[in-house]
Amino acid sequence: MIDTNIFDKEIKRSGTSCIKWDFMTGGADPEKLLPFSIADSDWKTVPEVIDVLQERVAHGIFGYSAPGRGYYEALAHWYRQRHQVDLKKEWIVPTAGVVPSISLAVMLFTGQDDGVILQPPVYDPFYSVIEANHRKILCNDLKLTEEGYQMDYQDLEEKLRSGAKMLILCNPHNPVGRVWRREELEACAALCERYDAILVSDEIHGDLGLCRNAYFSVGRLEKYRDRMIICTAPSKTFNIAGLGVSNIIIPDERLRSAYSSWLQARYQTGSNLLGMLACQTAYEKGADWVDAELRYLSENYLFLREYFERRIPSGKVADLEGTYLAWIDFTSLKKSSDALCSLFSEKGVIVNSGAHYGANYDGFIRLNFACPRGQLERGLSAIETAVKEEVR
Repeated sequence: MIDTNIFDKEIKRSGTSCIKWDFMTGGADPEKLLPFSIADSDWKTVPEVIDVLQERVAHGIFGYSAPGRGYYEALAHWYRQRHQVDLKKEWIVPTAGVVPSISLAVMLFTGQDDGVILQPPVYDPFYSVIEANHRKILCNDLKLTEEGYQMDYQDLEEKLRSGAKMLILCNPHNPVGRVWRREELEACAALCERYDAILVSDEIHGDLGLCRNAYFSVGRLEKYRDRMIICTAPSKTFNIAGLGVSNIIIPDERLRSAYSSWLQARYQTGSNLLGMLACQTAYEKGADWVDAELRYLSENYLFLREYFERRIPSGKVADLEGTYLAWIDFTSLKKSSDALCSLFSEKGVIVNSGAHYGANYDGFIRLNFACPRGQLERGLSAIETAVKEEVR
């Protein structure tokens, strides 16, 4: 068993062209900066991944490359062992990122001005890829109940009945942290089948079910595979987002052929060499490391939640089942999300504005807790100080 202490080490990331540490500063003093914003983690990736990349760099030749048999076998084994999904090699389309891959799906499988459904509050680039393709955003807002955030199936059906051509799911959900259950996903898939819509499921956080919550991939719903596109990547799990590698799983031959043909016609060769090597090695040798990471993240979440309950009660942390992103309701302070971000940035703490995830979520923030515990504690202390000064 890998010791979770490996995640306690603080590593300097400023000055490395890091978006979180070098470009999202909010005007904070760089020496006092504590960013909890963009969704990557502040620890080194799997040691075996680092080793294989160093070996490949030492080889010194970086010519045109493509994924080999071992790449597909590693991905299939991971999904079979961790998520009970039996992937076939031909279903997998390697690409260079989940967001551009979703954008391509929107462009190919919907028409101009068609409706595409989102479930706010939701990952903000989803709005952009719909608008950039001149489609219509249809919001099927999640409902906050005593049991946490739930899907509104009645509203979803109304939007599909009205002619929406696609539903973009986030599973696990970013930012509210729900890990959708089988029956919830089946209900969505059945509605998409009834109204002839494509189901796109962003499962980039799929390995990150916390506190013993295991995610259920829509890929296990065999009955509905003829209309699903599953977007995956090792980037969040193994902290290798900068290597530009993702895998789009399309079981239906007709959909996959159209998707792959577009990529090939435009000389899109998928992942880069180092990204492919990192992805394959992570899936082959990273299981124990991920188990340790999940223990550490679960402990970080419980630490954060207890801290808010005891010391920052004006911030209500949503129940979290997956991802490393805390969704926090600060509406009791009667300040906009941007005002909250400004308030916290004065203390060097950078978080994401809740308003970015949906028009109805001003007054919320999103906080990334994939960082060493000491860093998290300093950030929460700074937020506590800012809130106390504000409510004096």
